[in-house]
Amino acid sequence: MEGVGGAEFNPVNHPRAKHIDTSYHYVRNTVEEGAIRLKYIPTDQMVADGLTKPLDSGKFLRFRSIMGLASGNDAAAGHGAGE
Repeated sequence: MEGVGGAEFNPVNHPRAKHIDTSYHYVRNTVEEGAIRLKYIPTDQMVADGLTKPLDSGKFLRFRSIMGLASGNDAAAGHGAGE
């Protein structure tokens, strides 16, 4: 697993993670309890990138549509996300 996906499953005390207080292991604990399930999402499918990163217009428009957002021009013309 990549990034965050690997740390929560590895209970071995890694030297770089010693500074992390046990209260920050909430995600790992809830995964172990079965209360939540983590799922890997490829970078090209991370919809939040539409709000946090510069994207080419195609990706931006696709993510904006998935989130149900409209541009100012769309809203002014009565073509909002909920219409």
